[in-house]
Amino acid sequence: MIDALLIRRGPVLEEHFTNRFPSSELDGLGSAETRNAAVFLLHESASGDALGALQTIRGHRLPSIYLKPVVLVSESSMPSTYLAKSVDGVWNPSQDADMPEGLQDACARLRRRADALEATGPEGDSELSFRLLRFMASRDHRYEPEATVLSPSGFSYPALDSFVGASNAGSDVGVILEALEEQRVLEGRFLTKAHACTHCGCGFLNFLEVCADCGHADLTVDDMVHHFRCGYVAPSRDFRRGSDMVCPKCSRELKHVGVDYDKPSLVFDCVSCQARFPSPQITTSCYQCRRITPPEMQVMRRIKIWNVTPFGHNAAKHGLDSLLISVLQDKVPVYDYPVFRQLVAADRHRTERYERPPSALLVLKFENYEATVIRLGSRRQELFEAVAKAFQTTLRPSDLVSIRNESLFLVLTPETDAAGAARVVERLKESIDRLFEMAIGELPGIAPSTVEVGPDLDLDAYIAGVAGDSADLAGGRSE
Repeated sequence: MIDALLIRRGPVLEEHFTNRFPSSELDGLGSAETRNAAVFLLHESASGDALGALQTIRGHRLPSIYLKPVVLVSESSMPSTYLAKSVDGVWNPSQDADMPEGLQDACARLRRRADALEATGPEGDSELSFRLLRFMASRDHRYEPEATVLSPSGFSYPALDSFVGASNAGSDVGVILEALEEQRVLEGRFLTKAHACTHCGCGFLNFLEVCADCGHADLTVDDMVHHFRCGYVAPSRDFRRGSDMVCPKCSRELKHVGVDYDKPSLVFDCVSCQARFPSPQITTSCYQCRRITPPEMQVMRRIKIWNVTPFGHNAAKHGLDSLLISVLQDKVPVYDYPVFRQLVAADRHRTERYERPPSALLVLKFENYEATVIRLGSRRQELFEAVAKAFQTTLRPSDLVSIRNESLFLVLTPETDAAGAARVVERLKESIDRLFEMAIGELPGIAPSTVEVGPDLDLDAYIAGVAGDSADLAGGRSE
């Protein structure tokens, strides 16, 4: 069994054990007692899931949780190599009854760095790429990839993989690191190159020789033989007579390559359609998504060793702009939520005072935002610009837009009833769904909802209900 153990701050770390609970109960990580703990201890055992517990810790949005030092407690002389590289240290109680002083000091340094970073919002650090940057800045290591069959991309960063593990199974942290490099907060040093599927990013590709006519992979290959004396050219199988080589045209025996004959090329025959050709067509098949793609259309990824730049250390302290928000702001005005809340209140007072038609609030929630952004990879800039264009063409100049947590889009539509707003939000959803389906072959999981801005609307409660997947959206109407 693997437990998460909390240790209170104290002059000697291991004197104050509190709150032992199994990884299946890690949903309570946000409690005040947990936030004030000094370190997490993960106990390794054959039946437990230490990696799952680590993914839950790193997946939390509060920096006081996901940045906290994590130590693997293992009495094995050879603990899991991958798990040992994923945590901040390993402690073997059978060798050291108390946690080693060096490990205590290292955990104390990490804890001080984590304590210096405040959450960027009331719900914590909502964007995955920012949490990853903060973690890398707090550890201040070089992050070198390892080749592995356990990662769909073929490479893993053990200390970072847990950030995309539990909620985004099968995703690759490498595409997030590349995005952070584009924002100049990370610096990558070239290590090697690797092909990846252009559809799903998988690094396991099967290169196939197929028939240019029917696409079948069942081919036979033979040498073409050129008889010098009579000039006859045919596959070598046409010349074979038992163990001898005899020309089918002039019946002379061919004894010596380079004297009697040569082999100028190869010839391929398709078993399926009997076509004959000098060279086959090369294609690739992805082991994950099974799609067939020409090799020149696949992605050539540059695998890098990463470290945080000085600009990245500053961004880890003060915040990092969201790419989607930055792109959207170029197309439509985007208001901070406190300002948006005041605009909604002002619109409600205007409606009541001047007896104008009521306005409506539209909400678009991206259910799988983080996983979808990871899947987009290098195409995210292009697709985000298309999404921003959809907002621009669907909404009116008088409509007001705000964003919460990168995955919750709010739109105030003045003097529009709930039925009219529902039509607007459905058109917007259809446009975005179509863009994502064309880009990655799947829908982004948008949950739209609308509510009339009336005197009984509690905006904060309504937004909290939508964000929390509440069945009763504070009196609103979910589409």
